[in-house]
Amino acid sequence: MADRTPAPAGGGAAAICGAAAAALVQMTAAFARGRHEDTAADALRARAGALRSRLLELAEEDARSYRPVLDALAMAPGDTRRAQALAAALGGASDVPLQIAEAAAEVAALADGLSGEREGSALAGDAAAAAAIARGAAAAAASLVLLNLAASPGDPRRAAAEQIAARAAAPS
Repeated sequence: MADRTPAPAGGGAAAICGAAAAALVQMTAAFARGRHEDTAADALRARAGALRSRLLELAEEDARSYRPVLDALAMAPGDTRRAQALAAALGGASDVPLQIAEAAAEVAALADGLSGEREGSALAGDAAAAAAIARGAAAAAASLVLLNLAASPGDPRRAAAEQIAARAAAPS
């Protein structure tokens, strides 16, 4: 990511941050084991694990989904097909960041729930950190969707990205 290449970049970073937040949720939920809430903790841990795995997959998918954008940008500026190819490629490259935003927003909601349950415990800081990281990941991915679709104001994915970002920003 630190190399001078256009991908992986922001989408991958958002996905990796979301996965790190999900791992913190898993760890925090694991400490609930052995108490009265084993079933709920197991379910929460399993869901966070599934989201972590999905976000790591999406990090890889994001770099691949951006390749058509780079191909369109490589077309000659005078090529009459360039604008249409770029718009189509940017539209296609919006799906993965939207999925990243959705998954990260769900991680934030899980972490927010843990923050309240763990208040006053040593794990409250980890749950709060997970929530903050996941909210940032959701906002970053949503902003990429909006950027990619800047020339397509009527695209419903813009509204979906805005709703996800707003939902992630407000602790549950």
